[in-house]
Amino acid sequence: MLRRRLCLGLLGFLFLNFVSVVLGNEIHQESDSEGIDFKTFVAGDKTVRFYERMIGEAIVEGDYVVFQFDTKTGELLGVRSHWRDDLPDSLPQGLIAQEQAESLIEGEVAFSNLYYISPESDVFECECCETNPCWVVRSLTDSGPSVTIVDALTGRIVGKGVPPPARGFSLTGPFRCPANGA
Repeated sequence: MLRRRLCLGLLGFLFLNFVSVVLGNEIHQESDSEGIDFKTFVAGDKTVRFYERMIGEAIVEGDYVVFQFDTKTGELLGVRSHWRDDLPDSLPQGLIAQEQAESLIEGEVAFSNLYYISPESDVFECECCETNPCWVVRSLTDSGPSVTIVDALTGRIVGKGVPPPARGFSLTGPFRCPANGA
């Protein structure tokens, strides 16, 4: 059903994009006629429309649809997508409340979001949360930032996530300059 809506959204966007190019108008549409919220932006000579899959209020990690168009002609240049087919169309009943998940966490809660975590996730490590929605709670503890995963159906802490880099983090490591012998 949602794939059908995405296809209808693409057709609607192609029409609007064609009309926009012909009439010389810019497109500022955030959702299509089917109510799907695409983020639209221009990158160089391409107009990009991006949709991150949601099931209810839950972000589906790694599921997306991206359309790339030539900004001048409106020609469709490419489509990329990833879509899991093992998830329900709506959130299950009986989820624990956000506040309940946050109450299980040590430290000061910064924010939390509901996710369906990808089995191929590079950010979240957890037990058996591939098909259950989970609360991902970011907090600040005495030892620094922390990301904790709470199964939204059982209320159990099921794993940890990789917190974003702290201030001063260097992805490339220290630089060694041969001139000073380091």
